[in-house]
Amino acid sequence: MCLSKKRYASWRETQDDFAGYKASLGPHDIDSLFEFLGRDFPASGLPFTRDAVKQFVSSDETELWSEGFIDPLSDEYPVRTAAELCDVLRALRHDLRRSQSDWENPTLDRYIEALDLHLQTRFGVGTTIGWADLASWFKTARRNEGVEIETWATRAEILTGDQLAVCWQHDHDGTGRLALKCHSQGFAGTGRAWFADQTVVEFADRLTQFPLDADDLPTLSGGIEARDSYRELVGVTVVPYGNRGQINVRVHLATDLDLDLLEGQHESTLHLLTTYQRLADFGNRLRAVVQATEQTEVVLEGERLD
Repeated sequence: MCLSKKRYASWRETQDDFAGYKASLGPHDIDSLFEFLGRDFPASGLPFTRDAVKQFVSSDETELWSEGFIDPLSDEYPVRTAAELCDVLRALRHDLRRSQSDWENPTLDRYIEALDLHLQTRFGVGTTIGWADLASWFKTARRNEGVEIETWATRAEILTGDQLAVCWQHDHDGTGRLALKCHSQGFAGTGRAWFADQTVVEFADRLTQFPLDADDLPTLSGGIEARDSYRELVGVTVVPYGNRGQINVRVHLATDLDLDLLEGQHESTLHLLTTYQRLADFGNRLRAVVQATEQTEVVLEGERLD
């Protein structure tokens, strides 16, 4: 396989440059290239490492030829980023399907989907996560014929199911920034806004009430005042749902228009179904985080009652 920086008008021009030409695909950025390679080379491994491709992109060379194949499940494949862990998981998925393992492939698929989402949203950039340790653990667990994927997804702070993750960052002046990640029924969003400590503490306290007061529901809204108008960036409303003790957590998330986004403001509204007990536990943890002095993430797990 050869990667080329040269622009070709058609496959016929490409064919003229390469003896034994079979096909050409692209253009690709690095992530989409490895996503394609992960689908197309499950048995033989990958023809390049990400390091080799990154060095090629920044070099003056116009062509990069593969010299062999490297299996992402081997210890020789370097893993330092979430993207490289994704390569490992794709290879692991192919390996499991070939071996007809008893592992739960749909769970692994959800992990890969969630990891892709994590990469796309870039939430939590700057947070150090042990991608290499996770990759090593997955490889070892594969050899030992067993792994609890959901547990390790949680340790990597990646949402794999219906969840609302909240991170509070103190500003030490009685305020802080609340960052939310929500994933529900295949939809996801992120948002962040500034709040007074006491506002979040009072909201957390109200989440522990049973039953919820239909005339005074727990709500939280943060955003920006602009030109005599209010633009909500983070909104959470909690309401009882149905007659089986379900709770519907409505989460509205939006980006600030001041950000350099060519597409304008991104916005999503999600509904997370959970239960009173999970909501109360979440409220207690959230209050403790705001009243502490360290930056911590707390998670509200979704739960649907049959």
